[in-house]
Amino acid sequence: TAAGNDAWQRLPDMNEPRWYPTVSMMGDGTMTVYGGTEESPPLPHNTYETFDPQTDTWTTYPGPSLGVLGNYPRMHLLSTGEIFRSGHTRYSAKLVHPGQWTLTAQTLGNRLDEATLLMPTPPGYSDYIMIIGGMNNAAGQVYSSVQYCNASSSTPSDWQWQDAPPLNIGRWRLNAVILPDKSILAVGGTASEVPLTVSVPPCW
Repeated sequence: TAAGNDAWQRLPDMNEPRWYPTVSMMGDGTMTVYGGTEESPPLPHNTYETFDPQTDTWTTYPGPSLGVLGNYPRMHLLSTGEIFRSGHTRYSAKLVHPGQWTLTAQTLGNRLDEATLLMPTPPGYSDYIMIIGGMNNAAGQVYSSVQYCNASSSTPSDWQWQDAPPLNIGRWRLNAVILPDKSILAVGGTASEVPLTVSVPPCW
């Protein structure tokens, strides 16, 4: 909104149209938009753009060399200032400088529509990323698997995904929330390979 009132203000358009991107607010006040899909032809982007509110400009950078950012890439701002990509495919990567990615370990299968969390840790400790559920579309398999890795470590062996206790029910398109006691609530989603259809009465 414009300063001093509640009116919306038009900002400069992005360099590329993006359907279903992921947006992150950075520690320096800039805003970064990752991935998404071109409208026509519907091709997934392997780029990201950063908006600088001081200059009202967008700058485009390349994505990781292996694995397209695509729709809803799971991006997390680490305490180190780096960005960690934990999904929407089996490939993970760390953005260490603008346009410079370091590939990390692969997770289980092609996890589509999974939930990812940046686990809360005290200052000075490592940032752990957790991946929950999802679906392997090619295999028609819904995951109950839960995995985690030490994303902020500079040691590549720490980036290996470790197994955590699985969900009781496989879920994709779920939501996961960290509760005040640091336990995790996994809610909703779909347990079958085919999305469930629900009849909803009109609201009027």
